Amino acid sequence: MPIPRERYRFELGKNGNLFSRIEALNCLNNETNQIMLVHTVYFWLKPDLSPEDRKKFRNGVDALANIESAEQVMIGTPAGTSRRPVVDDTYDCGLTVILQDIPAHDLYQDDPIHHKFIADCKHLWDRVQIYDAD
Repeated sequence: MPIPRERYRFELGKNGNLFSRIEALNCLNNETNQIMLVHTVYFWLKPDLSPEDRKKFRNGVDALANIESAEQVMIGTPAGTSRRPVVDDTYDCGLTVILQDIPAHDLYQDDPIHHKFIADCKHLWDRVQIYDAD
């Protein structure tokens, strides 16, 4: 059973500010005009998870938005775009985190919320793929 296909997406910045889609996609640091680090994670969940386990996973992913070094967080499921050979829509959940720089990324990785998510949810996925870009 897949994660519900609702358009559950949010773009949350530091201090709880919500961003428009265009603002969220602008990955420049406003103070230094430097490109920020984009940390993107794709999760393939185990196919036999119960609805309760899927909810536990989603709550865990949502909690990552509370990590202080995360400037913006976007979470979603595969979009219903037309099938093309170059599109991989086999994942269950995508997470994109915008961070100030590599030190902010390192803080994100070592945050207790991140560690709790991994400890509580790693048994729920079959595969994780991460792409970091600046």
